[in-house]
Amino acid sequence: MNEMALTKVEPLWTVKDLGAFLNSSAKAVYKLVERKQVPHIRFRRKVMFDPHAIRIWVNQHTVKGA
Repeated sequence: MNEMALTKVEPLWTVKDLGAFLNSSAKAVYKLVERKQVPHIRFRRKVMFDPHAIRIWVNQHTVKGA
């Protein structure tokens, strides 16, 4: 059986989606993209985000408690 058939693929997020996830504004998200501080995909003029990559990125940038 094809491996891709067993994997559920989540749709890409928009700037608005990421802003909601991070509880931030679209302007702040665009600044992260401009500074190449967040993993993103450019398709023509659109900026999209892989939810899995974003969750990994958030985990890597989470400050652990003492």
